[in-house]
Amino acid sequence: MESQSQIESMLDRRDRKLLTERTKYKAQPTSKMHKRINNLNKGRLKRSSFAKESKLIETENEIIQEIKNLTPLETHASTPPWEKQPQIEIRSHIRSIESKHKHSDLELKDLTSTYLNENFPKEEWIRVYTDGSAENAVTNGGSGVYIEMPDGKTTESSIPTGIHCSNYRAELEAIMEALTILGRTTPSIPQAKAVILSDSRSVLEKLEVLRGAERQQLAKGFKNAVQNTQSLVLQWIPAPVE
Repeated sequence: MESQSQIESMLDRRDRKLLTERTKYKAQPTSKMHKRINNLNKGRLKRSSFAKESKLIETENEIIQEIKNLTPLETHASTPPWEKQPQIEIRSHIRSIESKHKHSDLELKDLTSTYLNENFPKEEWIRVYTDGSAENAVTNGGSGVYIEMPDGKTTESSIPTGIHCSNYRAELEAIMEALTILGRTTPSIPQAKAVILSDSRSVLEKLEVLRGAERQQLAKGFKNAVQNTQSLVLQWIPAPVE
């Protein structure tokens, strides 16, 4: 009934009164009770003594307060590593290009070049071109990476991606290889900005919804690259730029 009516219980009122009296006696050095309270270990006390009971209540309250002040330990990450990387931006479209089929190859190159120069000028951005493909889209996959540094230097890399490999997997491996290279080269570049350019729109659209081992692997690659870059963008392009 006390809990339902929110009335303080007799036991709680008793404990509160004991603590009030104990606090009062502790503030009176000349009081006999002050000496008894501060010398609990120097003599035997009755189980029902005021000093002992008030001490127990005070100790319990202190422990409870300490528990309340503890910062809970996280048994798992509050958010996945992927979601902790706000610097990463994925762009799977270019506003001026609605569809590759509506433009000639020359027009696509011109539109792509204009877009890159406006958004990722080569004097400021590391441009990373990736390409991955497989024979008949299912076998003998291979990936290639071509990097243009702001100072004009270039780096190339090519890796096999397996006998049984899809175009999607080959392009994903190319992006992972690009991230690995960026993780090694960007520490020496202050406030580096990098854009990874891929002609596989489907890969970029699926990156945000990866699950399982692929998601973990890509998140790890992003983490290493992001630590050394000020900005990191994954950008779809419809055609390579010479």
